[in-house]
Amino acid sequence: MFLTLSFLIISSVVIGQDNLAFYNEQGKSGPLSKIDDTRQEYHEAEFAFIVIGEGVYPRMLFNGYSLYKSGFGVVGFSHVDRIRINGFAEKGYPPIQSELAIFVSAALMYNISSYNNSYVFGGLGNYYGKNFWGPIAGIKVENENWDLLFMGQLCLKSDMDQMPEVDISFDPNSWYRIKLMRRFNEKLSFGLYSERFYLSGCMIEYDVNPNTATEIKLIGYLGRELEFGGNSNSIGLSLKISNLNKK
Repeated sequence: MFLTLSFLIISSVVIGQDNLAFYNEQGKSGPLSKIDDTRQEYHEAEFAFIVIGEGVYPRMLFNGYSLYKSGFGVVGFSHVDRIRINGFAEKGYPPIQSELAIFVSAALMYNISSYNNSYVFGGLGNYYGKNFWGPIAGIKVENENWDLLFMGQLCLKSDMDQMPEVDISFDPNSWYRIKLMRRFNEKLSFGLYSERFYLSGCMIEYDVNPNTATEIKLIGYLGRELEFGGNSNSIGLSLKISNLNKK
């Protein structure tokens, strides 16, 4: 299911790739030049608090990539947060090693259509705390009107074999994050966000300093956590700092 959905999304993006845009060499929003002999680098850090029911879950998320003229590069994702453990035992999840989650992954990426900040990727990730590792894959597309992120990790190892009541062919710890944003002007974006175990709902972004290579965004989330059947209300607030460089 995950691989099929990934293929459909990638196919639809490639068909409409001619209008992709992000930053030009001066760091201004607008149509991009083709990738040249320079190296593209992107870095992003986000600091967030998400409230699910009566619990508060702080998070630190980091990702970045280096992209070369061939169109190939490497990308990494990581985050540190407090795991929401309520409901895991009732759902048959394997024992959690720690309430502190450390997720680290590395992937090979390919820049689609020779435009910056739009790429497909695949690699491996490890999730300490929930005690699993497995392949990670997804797609990131950004143009002057839309921002799409689809990524997920399939869990391949855990303590499932110690729990005979759970089907060991698929670990329910497998995880995804989906974001689809529409830009209304140079500062304001609004869209949908869904992340397993946290929330599914709407998302709003406010760019404090638009049209620069370094962006500072305030982000708000509002939705519900649907995983454990409690339909808990979820709200969140984060600060994101990102930078795109050409070397």
